Amino acid sequence: MAPPLVRLTFALAFALAFCARPSSAATGPSRPATIRVQWGGGTPHAWTGSVAVVATDAAGDAPLACEWRTLCTEPDAAAMVHEAEGTIVVHQVRPLSADGVELVVPDWQRCRIVARLSAGDGQPVTTIDVPVSSVLGEPAQKPLDSIGNRLTVKPAPGDALRVTMEPTVDVDAGARGTVLRPGARLRLRVDPLLAARVEGGGPVELRLRLKTARQSRELDTQATELAPIVAAAGAVGPGDRRPTPFEPVVFEVALPGEEGVYEVELEAMERGSLRWSRPLASRVVQFVAVADTAGSAAPDAEWKTIYELDPGSPRLHERLRRLPGMGLPAVSLPSVPLPSMPLPSLTRPNVPLPKLPNVSLPNVPLPNVHLPNVSAMVPRLSGLLASGDSVLTVHAAGPLLRLPPARTAGAPSWEGVVLAAAQPGVPHAVEIEFPLDQDAVLGVNVLEADAAGTTVESRHSGGFEVRSVSGEARLGAHRFVFWPTTK
Repeated sequence: MAPPLVRLTFALAFALAFCARPSSAATGPSRPATIRVQWGGGTPHAWTGSVAVVATDAAGDAPLACEWRTLCTEPDAAAMVHEAEGTIVVHQVRPLSADGVELVVPDWQRCRIVARLSAGDGQPVTTIDVPVSSVLGEPAQKPLDSIGNRLTVKPAPGDALRVTMEPTVDVDAGARGTVLRPGARLRLRVDPLLAARVEGGGPVELRLRLKTARQSRELDTQATELAPIVAAAGAVGPGDRRPTPFEPVVFEVALPGEEGVYEVELEAMERGSLRWSRPLASRVVQFVAVADTAGSAAPDAEWKTIYELDPGSPRLHERLRRLPGMGLPAVSLPSVPLPSMPLPSLTRPNVPLPKLPNVSLPNVPLPNVHLPNVSAMVPRLSGLLASGDSVLTVHAAGPLLRLPPARTAGAPSWEGVVLAAAQPGVPHAVEIEFPLDQDAVLGVNVLEADAAGTTVESRHSGGFEVRSVSGEARLGAHRFVFWPTTK
């Protein structure tokens, strides 16, 4: 039995309570810098070489043992790189399209990154030897060969505005994830390490915005001015373009009381004296608020019905092709030959036509009328598609749409309903009502085309099975939720 009733509803979880108070943390030394060394990008090769963090002091250069991890996602990543006396040795056992390591450099002001890689078999060695302070301002890159492989040294994503979660009453010291309870208060510590600024530039402002993840609707915003670390600022001379570490800033945030996904957007802006500003770094951190029990979800009464397909509705665009006689197969009429009858031959008399006077018509300019776009005049309504297999039928529970049994396993009977009032990024609940006195197996798909209309993606794929109950003339219901991205 076809679904007789579809209700499309949505609920908004935007009743938010937000409180952010920036405060300066205690002055301390510059925090470590995180650097990534990556190679590949072209034809896969089995690379060999080494990556080291070299510290320079009065005694000379020496490898500095530091925290590191591989960026390889292959199952045998541990067999392709290891550490020996402070140097990371690369020995890939098979060709890879891309690989790399991430290093945490504690004293980056006096350290360099030295990376050497070769394709083996007597191939030349490509070397990058660059100070960490230089990499923080501008990544270093060299070609490994002539077929697209490159060696790159650059800061780790998001390291310019490092964010850590400090323990609070609602967040314990062992919490490292971003899945919290609705209404929890958390404390975010931001450690800025920004690239070189314009010489003689103005102060740097750190802005915080709270947004919803899908709509990007701004809920609240805060800003505070950053203070350079005194020890590092004093070491910078005229014309020095080294990165600037700033004092950490702590923001206290109260998550909303409803479940949902929220984004904290951080942006560092340099303000000039002539009302100009320049972005230095930005970062987005997502937080998920999930309740312990399902009882805290929004009740069904808060959902809003935006479309209901009722087979008994008198609206024409829903019932036109359900009328008796509509959609019948074409009937071919018999071919009846016409009798062959000779036509009489008639001669037309030659009558001269009168001469008309040569009258010139006046040149009347036509008005410039702008015709509207015809396609824009066609309303885009929700409702049944122009084609489909369901027919209107009468049931003890009321009028229903009946789908005939599938002809074959590869050609099921179907019905399509257009939903033209969807709201992007908002959860939509669909309810399908069906009779309980008939057996049925139905599949349900929600298909959505992109804004350009070039591709179609599935937003929901599922179905349900109905086992008949004798003597039951009432209706059951199947419900599911999907999130559209377009209207």
